[in-house]
Amino acid sequence: MEVPRLEADAPVDAVEAALRDAGCAVVERLVPDELVDGIESELAPFLAATEPGGDEFTGFRTRRTGALLARSRGSATSPRTRWCSGCSTGSSATTQPATSCTSPR
Repeated sequence: MEVPRLEADAPVDAVEAALRDAGCAVVERLVPDELVDGIESELAPFLAATEPGGDEFTGFRTRRTGALLARSRGSATSPRTRWCSGCSTGSSATTQPATSCTSPR
């Protein structure tokens, strides 16, 4: 099955249908470049401070940085939070993107 690709202005119903039917979807250019740049800047110090894993299981060259949503104010303004009125929004680590939301509309 091919991954559905939608434009940023696609209706919520189209995104929901793609998620139901294919289990995933790509929404092209959903987040403006300026917002992506800002989030990258906010997270850069945390990513740089994360050491690589120390064994084969965690990967000697793999870096795992947690709580990224909580560390970025910019992520709280991402359009991903507007898709689901039942999900919490903001910069909390428990924020649920629409792709994992199970709240009724």
